[in-house]
Amino acid sequence: MTPPVDNGYILTKWAAERLVARVAEHYGIPAIIARPGNITGSTRTGYTNYASNHFWLFNKGCLQLGHFPDVPAVVEMMPVDILARAIAALSLTATDGLFVANLANPARISQHRFFELLAAAGSTAKPQAVPDWQREVAAVGEDNGLSTIKDFYLGELAAEDPDIVQAATLARLGDLGVPFEADCAGLVPTYVKYLSAEGFLPETGAVRA
Repeated sequence: MTPPVDNGYILTKWAAERLVARVAEHYGIPAIIARPGNITGSTRTGYTNYASNHFWLFNKGCLQLGHFPDVPAVVEMMPVDILARAIAALSLTATDGLFVANLANPARISQHRFFELLAAAGSTAKPQAVPDWQREVAAVGEDNGLSTIKDFYLGELAAEDPDIVQAATLARLGDLGVPFEADCAGLVPTYVKYLSAEGFLPETGAVRA
């Protein structure tokens, strides 16, 4: 099988999956490959590893700038506690032919809607034309969340995310009685409260428009 892309991060995951598949086939060992979505904080407390999380660094940087790129991107958030229950359930029971579990949150929202929810929680950024936003990003200092990841955003921005096929995964989790969907509108206030209390995001209402 040919590697799908030249992105090193994705390629390491691809290589790991191939190794698991070969071992499972060669030795007859039951195995399931779990492909988590965008792992975010606890639904109860909001706890997350924000300091090294690309998703939150991006959003923090946008809030600090007061702008986010005006592209039709989709935001998917997979709370860590919901993900952990799903992985545990799939790992400890017969998979009935399910070898790959695509564990992204089925409930997704547009990036514009995500920033509307952030604004409602007190953290505001507005859409900005991509060239103007990229000029701002190129000039950010070390105190901006985008500083360590800005190279990802200075070229062409992908407008669409790939489709995630997860009908079999959702059906299996349904059979196991494992809830696997989180309402994004309910998650954002919890996350903003936690991240603000941690000092990662400015205090509610302190982010400039």
